[in-house]
Amino acid sequence: PTLPKRLELTPAIVKTRPLATLVVLVLVVLLGATPASGDDEGRAMPRKSAAEKAGGGGEGITSTIVVPAYKEKPNIRPLTERLFSALSKEGMDKTTELLIVDDNSRDGSVEMVEELQKEGFPIRIHVRTNERGLSSAVLKGFELAKGERLVCMDGDLQHPPEKVPEFLRALSKSDYVLGTRYGEGFAVDKDWPLYRVIISKGARMLARPLTSLSDPMSGFFGVTKRALSAGKGKVSPVGFKIGLEVYVKTGVEKHAEVQIFFAKREAGESKLTGKVMLYYLVHLSELYRFRFPLLIPSIALLALVLLLSVIRLLSRTKPKVA
Repeated sequence: PTLPKRLELTPAIVKTRPLATLVVLVLVVLLGATPASGDDEGRAMPRKSAAEKAGGGGEGITSTIVVPAYKEKPNIRPLTERLFSALSKEGMDKTTELLIVDDNSRDGSVEMVEELQKEGFPIRIHVRTNERGLSSAVLKGFELAKGERLVCMDGDLQHPPEKVPEFLRALSKSDYVLGTRYGEGFAVDKDWPLYRVIISKGARMLARPLTSLSDPMSGFFGVTKRALSAGKGKVSPVGFKIGLEVYVKTGVEKHAEVQIFFAKREAGESKLTGKVMLYYLVHLSELYRFRFPLLIPSIALLALVLLLSVIRLLSRTKPKVA
Protein backbone atom coordinates (compact mmCIF):
# COMPACT_ATOMS: atom_id res chain seq x y z
CA PRO A 1 0.00 0.00 0.00
CA THR A 2 1.06 3.57 -0.61
CA LEU A 3 1.88 5.72 2.37
CA PRO A 4 -1.27 7.68 3.31
CA LYS A 5 -0.92 11.44 3.10
CA ARG A 6 -2.32 11.91 6.58
CA LEU A 7 0.92 10.41 7.96
CA GLU A 8 3.21 12.79 6.11
CA LEU A 9 5.43 14.87 8.41
CA THR A 10 6.39 18.41 7.52
CA PRO A 11 9.83 19.80 8.47
CA ALA A 12 8.11 22.15 10.93
CA ILE A 13 6.52 19.24 12.80
CA VAL A 14 9.79 17.31 12.83
CA LYS A 15 11.63 20.25 14.40
CA THR A 16 9.04 21.27 16.98
CA ARG A 17 7.68 17.87 18.00
CA PRO A 18 10.47 15.26 17.79
CA LEU A 19 8.87 12.85 20.27
CA ALA A 20 5.53 12.97 18.47
CA THR A 21 7.41 12.36 15.25
CA LEU A 22 8.93 9.14 16.60
CA VAL A 23 5.48 7.92 17.68
CA VAL A 24 4.10 8.51 14.18
CA LEU A 25 7.06 6.68 12.66
CA VAL A 26 6.42 3.63 14.83
CA LEU A 27 2.80 3.65 13.64
CA VAL A 28 4.02 3.57 10.07
CA VAL A 29 5.93 0.35 10.76
CA LEU A 30 2.83 -1.23 12.29
CA LEU A 31 0.71 -0.17 9.31
CA GLY A 32 3.19 -1.67 6.89
CA ALA A 33 2.86 1.24 4.48
CA THR A 34 5.19 1.54 1.50
CA PRO A 35 6.13 4.99 0.24
CA ALA A 36 5.56 5.72 -3.41
CA SER A 37 8.62 5.86 -5.64
CA GLY A 38 9.96 9.13 -7.03
CA ASP A 39 8.92 10.50 -10.37
CA ASP A 40 11.62 10.78 -13.02
CA GLU A 41 9.49 12.38 -15.69
CA GLY A 42 10.94 15.36 -17.47
CA ARG A 43 14.56 14.45 -16.71
CA ALA A 44 16.98 15.34 -19.50
CA MET A 45 19.15 12.73 -21.19
CA PRO A 46 22.59 14.31 -21.57
CA ARG A 47 25.32 12.70 -23.65
CA LYS A 48 28.19 11.01 -21.85
CA SER A 49 30.93 13.47 -21.00
CA ALA A 50 34.67 12.98 -20.89
CA ALA A 51 34.40 12.90 -17.10
CA GLU A 52 32.12 9.87 -17.30
CA LYS A 53 34.31 8.03 -19.79
CA ALA A 54 37.58 8.73 -17.99
CA GLY A 55 39.32 6.24 -15.79
CA GLY A 56 41.04 3.69 -18.00
CA GLY A 57 41.16 0.03 -17.09
CA GLY A 58 41.60 0.45 -13.36
CA GLU A 59 45.12 -1.02 -13.16
CA GLY A 60 46.53 -0.55 -9.68
CA ILE A 61 43.23 0.61 -8.15
CA THR A 62 42.44 -1.37 -5.01
CA SER A 63 39.90 0.96 -3.38
CA THR A 64 36.92 2.98 -4.61
CA ILE A 65 35.22 5.78 -2.71
CA VAL A 66 31.60 6.04 -3.89
CA VAL A 67 29.73 9.32 -3.39
CA PRO A 68 26.02 9.44 -4.33
CA ALA A 69 25.20 13.01 -5.30
CA TYR A 70 22.47 15.36 -6.38
CA LYS A 71 23.32 19.02 -6.84
CA GLU A 72 26.53 18.74 -4.84
CA LYS A 73 28.79 20.77 -7.15
CA PRO A 74 29.89 23.24 -4.40
CA ASN A 75 31.21 20.33 -2.33
CA ILE A 76 32.98 18.26 -5.00
CA ARG A 77 36.26 20.19 -5.05
CA PRO A 78 36.76 20.47 -1.26
CA LEU A 79 35.75 16.82 -0.86
CA THR A 80 38.23 15.70 -3.52
CA GLU A 81 41.11 17.83 -2.23
CA ARG A 82 40.61 16.82 1.41
CA LEU A 83 40.19 13.14 0.52
CA PHE A 84 43.35 12.81 -1.57
CA SER A 85 45.35 14.96 0.82
CA ALA A 86 44.53 12.45 3.57
CA LEU A 87 45.19 9.47 1.30
CA SER A 88 48.55 10.81 0.13
CA LYS A 89 49.79 11.05 3.73
CA GLU A 90 49.17 7.31 4.06
CA GLY A 91 50.50 6.39 0.61
CA MET A 92 47.03 5.38 -0.60
CA ASP A 93 46.37 8.11 -3.19
CA LYS A 94 47.74 6.10 -6.14
CA THR A 95 45.60 3.05 -5.46
CA THR A 96 42.30 4.80 -4.71
CA GLU A 97 39.71 6.34 -7.02
CA LEU A 98 36.78 8.64 -6.29
CA LEU A 99 33.52 7.83 -8.09
CA ILE A 100 30.65 10.33 -8.06
CA VAL A 101 27.25 8.83 -8.92
CA ASP A 102 25.13 11.82 -9.90
CA ASP A 103 21.35 11.77 -10.40
CA ASN A 104 21.39 14.12 -13.39
CA SER A 105 21.90 17.28 -11.33
CA ARG A 106 22.77 19.45 -14.33
CA ASP A 107 24.38 21.91 -11.91
CA GLY A 108 27.91 21.88 -13.29
CA SER A 109 29.04 18.77 -11.38
CA VAL A 110 30.28 17.09 -14.57
CA GLU A 111 32.33 20.14 -15.53
CA MET A 112 33.79 20.31 -12.02
CA VAL A 113 34.90 16.68 -12.25
CA GLU A 114 36.50 17.39 -15.64
CA GLU A 115 38.49 20.24 -14.07
CA LEU A 116 39.71 17.99 -11.28
CA GLN A 117 40.69 15.29 -13.76
CA LYS A 118 42.84 17.80 -15.65
CA GLU A 119 44.55 18.59 -12.34
CA GLY A 120 45.48 14.92 -11.96
CA PHE A 121 42.92 13.68 -9.46
CA PRO A 122 41.73 10.06 -10.01
CA ILE A 123 38.06 11.01 -10.04
CA ARG A 124 35.23 10.13 -12.40
CA ILE A 125 31.49 10.69 -12.49
CA HIS A 126 28.59 8.52 -13.62
CA VAL A 127 25.42 10.45 -14.46
CA ARG A 128 22.16 8.51 -14.17
CA THR A 129 19.21 9.66 -16.23
CA ASN A 130 16.74 6.78 -15.81
CA GLU A 131 17.06 6.22 -12.07
CA ARG A 132 17.04 8.32 -8.96
CA GLY A 133 17.59 7.57 -5.29
CA LEU A 134 20.45 7.32 -2.81
CA SER A 135 20.46 3.55 -2.26
CA SER A 136 20.37 2.60 -5.94
CA ALA A 137 23.07 5.21 -6.61
CA VAL A 138 25.35 3.61 -4.02
CA LEU A 139 24.79 0.12 -5.44
CA LYS A 140 25.44 1.42 -8.95
CA GLY A 141 28.70 2.92 -7.72
CA PHE A 142 29.71 -0.39 -6.15
CA GLU A 143 28.92 -2.12 -9.44
CA LEU A 144 31.11 0.31 -11.43
CA ALA A 145 33.92 0.39 -8.85
CA LYS A 146 37.38 -0.77 -9.86
CA GLY A 147 38.56 -1.46 -6.32
CA GLU A 148 37.96 -4.46 -4.06
CA ARG A 149 37.55 -2.25 -0.99
CA LEU A 150 34.49 -0.01 -1.25
CA VAL A 151 33.62 3.01 0.87
CA CYS A 152 30.38 4.98 0.68
CA MET A 153 30.23 8.54 1.98
CA ASP A 154 28.02 11.60 1.54
CA GLY A 155 29.04 14.42 -0.75
CA ASP A 156 28.04 17.20 1.66
CA LEU A 157 31.22 16.99 3.81
CA GLN A 158 29.32 15.85 6.89
CA HIS A 159 31.40 12.68 6.64
CA PRO A 160 35.04 13.68 7.22
CA PRO A 161 37.19 12.59 4.24
CA GLU A 162 40.21 12.48 6.56
CA LYS A 163 38.79 9.27 8.08
CA VAL A 164 38.82 7.31 4.81
CA PRO A 165 42.37 5.91 5.28
CA GLU A 166 41.19 4.35 8.58
CA PHE A 167 38.28 2.76 6.73
CA LEU A 168 40.57 1.26 4.10
CA ARG A 169 42.95 -0.14 6.72
CA ALA A 170 40.00 -1.65 8.61
CA LEU A 171 38.70 -3.28 5.41
CA SER A 172 41.95 -5.20 5.08
CA LYS A 173 40.94 -7.13 8.22
CA SER A 174 37.11 -6.93 8.24
CA ASP A 175 34.45 -7.23 5.56
CA TYR A 176 32.43 -4.29 6.84
CA VAL A 177 33.39 -1.04 8.55
CA LEU A 178 31.12 1.66 9.94
CA GLY A 179 31.71 5.32 10.69
CA THR A 180 30.12 5.82 14.09
CA ARG A 181 29.26 8.92 16.09
CA TYR A 182 28.56 6.93 19.25
CA GLY A 183 31.82 5.26 20.21
CA GLU A 184 34.30 6.38 22.83
CA GLY A 185 34.60 10.16 22.88
CA PHE A 186 31.21 10.56 21.17
CA ALA A 187 30.60 14.04 19.78
CA VAL A 188 28.46 15.82 17.22
CA ASP A 189 28.70 19.35 15.98
CA LYS A 190 27.67 21.82 18.72
CA ASP A 191 25.33 23.45 16.18
CA TRP A 192 23.35 20.26 15.65
CA PRO A 193 19.70 20.99 16.66
CA LEU A 194 18.16 19.10 19.59
CA TYR A 195 15.47 17.47 17.44
CA ARG A 196 18.19 15.88 15.27
CA VAL A 197 19.86 14.38 18.34
CA ILE A 198 16.55 12.99 19.70
CA ILE A 199 15.53 11.45 16.38
CA SER A 200 18.97 9.93 15.85
CA LYS A 201 18.91 8.24 19.27
CA GLY A 202 15.36 6.97 18.70
CA ALA A 203 16.31 5.52 15.32
CA ARG A 204 19.23 3.65 16.92
CA MET A 205 16.96 2.08 19.52
CA LEU A 206 14.49 0.87 16.89
CA ALA A 207 17.26 -0.86 14.91
CA ARG A 208 18.94 -2.50 17.91
CA PRO A 209 17.30 -5.97 17.47
CA LEU A 210 18.59 -6.07 13.88
CA THR A 211 22.25 -5.27 14.42
CA SER A 212 25.07 -4.74 16.87
CA LEU A 213 26.23 -1.66 14.94
CA SER A 214 26.52 1.31 17.30
CA ASP A 215 25.27 3.78 14.67
CA PRO A 216 22.92 2.00 12.21
CA MET A 217 21.72 5.34 10.80
CA SER A 218 25.21 6.15 9.53
CA GLY A 219 25.66 6.38 5.77
CA PHE A 220 29.45 6.39 6.10
CA PHE A 221 30.45 2.74 5.69
CA GLY A 222 32.74 0.40 3.83
CA VAL A 223 32.41 -3.14 2.53
CA THR A 224 34.49 -5.54 0.49
CA LYS A 225 33.29 -6.76 -2.89
CA ARG A 226 33.61 -10.30 -1.57
CA ALA A 227 31.13 -9.63 1.23
CA LEU A 228 28.82 -7.70 -1.08
CA SER A 229 28.64 -10.68 -3.45
CA ALA A 230 27.20 -12.76 -0.58
CA GLY A 231 24.13 -10.52 -0.63
CA LYS A 232 23.60 -10.72 -4.38
CA GLY A 233 19.89 -10.92 -5.11
CA LYS A 234 19.06 -9.94 -1.51
CA VAL A 235 20.29 -6.35 -1.17
CA SER A 236 17.50 -4.03 -2.29
CA PRO A 237 18.16 -0.82 -4.25
CA VAL A 238 15.07 0.75 -2.66
CA GLY A 239 16.18 0.25 0.93
CA PHE A 240 16.42 3.66 2.58
CA LYS A 241 19.48 3.17 4.83
CA ILE A 242 21.75 1.36 2.41
CA GLY A 243 24.52 0.78 4.96
CA LEU A 244 22.14 -1.06 7.27
CA GLU A 245 20.61 -2.87 4.28
CA VAL A 246 24.02 -4.14 3.14
CA TYR A 247 25.00 -5.20 6.67
CA VAL A 248 21.82 -7.17 7.33
CA LYS A 249 21.36 -8.73 3.88
CA THR A 250 24.99 -9.83 3.38
CA GLY A 251 25.15 -11.53 6.77
CA VAL A 252 28.46 -9.92 7.72
CA GLU A 253 29.96 -11.73 10.72
CA LYS A 254 32.92 -9.48 11.47
CA HIS A 255 32.84 -5.71 11.35
CA ALA A 256 34.93 -2.80 12.54
CA GLU A 257 33.97 0.73 13.54
CA VAL A 258 35.75 4.05 13.06
CA GLN A 259 35.00 6.98 15.34
CA ILE A 260 33.86 10.07 13.41
CA PHE A 261 32.78 13.59 14.24
CA PHE A 262 29.51 14.40 12.48
CA ALA A 263 29.65 17.97 11.21
CA LYS A 264 27.04 20.32 9.82
CA ARG A 265 26.44 20.30 6.07
CA GLU A 266 28.80 22.74 4.32
CA ALA A 267 26.53 23.62 1.38
CA GLY A 268 23.16 22.61 -0.05
CA GLU A 269 20.02 21.48 1.74
CA SER A 270 19.60 18.96 4.55
CA LYS A 271 18.14 15.58 3.60
CA LEU A 272 16.32 15.07 6.93
CA THR A 273 12.61 15.58 6.35
CA GLY A 274 9.47 13.92 7.62
CA LYS A 275 9.24 11.80 4.48
CA VAL A 276 12.87 10.69 4.92
CA MET A 277 12.11 9.39 8.41
CA LEU A 278 9.00 7.60 7.20
CA TYR A 279 11.12 5.85 4.59
CA TYR A 280 13.52 4.77 7.33
CA LEU A 281 10.76 3.22 9.41
CA VAL A 282 9.26 1.41 6.43
CA HIS A 283 12.73 0.12 5.59
CA LEU A 284 13.17 -1.12 9.16
CA SER A 285 9.92 -3.07 8.95
CA GLU A 286 11.18 -4.81 5.80
CA LEU A 287 14.49 -5.70 7.45
CA TYR A 288 12.65 -7.11 10.47
CA ARG A 289 10.65 -9.35 8.14
CA PHE A 290 13.88 -10.48 6.47
CA ARG A 291 15.83 -11.13 9.68
CA PHE A 292 12.87 -12.52 11.69
CA PRO A 293 10.44 -14.01 9.14
CA LEU A 294 8.29 -15.58 11.87
CA LEU A 295 8.17 -12.50 14.09
CA ILE A 296 5.04 -10.82 12.69
CA PRO A 297 2.99 -14.07 12.40
CA SER A 298 4.02 -14.93 15.98
CA ILE A 299 2.96 -11.51 17.28
CA ALA A 300 -0.35 -11.79 15.42
CA LEU A 301 -0.95 -15.26 16.88
CA LEU A 302 -0.10 -14.06 20.39
CA ALA A 303 -2.46 -11.09 20.00
CA LEU A 304 -5.23 -13.44 18.86
CA VAL A 305 -4.69 -15.75 21.82
CA LEU A 306 -4.76 -12.82 24.23
CA LEU A 307 -7.91 -11.47 22.63
CA LEU A 308 -9.68 -14.83 22.89
CA SER A 309 -8.55 -15.17 26.51
CA VAL A 310 -9.97 -11.75 27.37
CA ILE A 311 -13.27 -12.55 25.65
CA ARG A 312 -13.50 -15.87 27.51
CA LEU A 313 -12.74 -14.17 30.83
CA LEU A 314 -15.35 -11.48 30.23
CA SER A 315 -17.96 -14.07 29.32
CA ARG A 316 -17.35 -15.92 32.59
CA THR A 317 -17.60 -12.79 34.75
CA LYS A 318 -20.71 -11.39 33.03
CA PRO A 319 -23.35 -10.78 35.74
CA LYS A 320 -26.48 -12.91 35.56
CA VAL A 321 -29.78 -11.16 34.94
CA ALA A 322 -32.34 -11.83 37.71
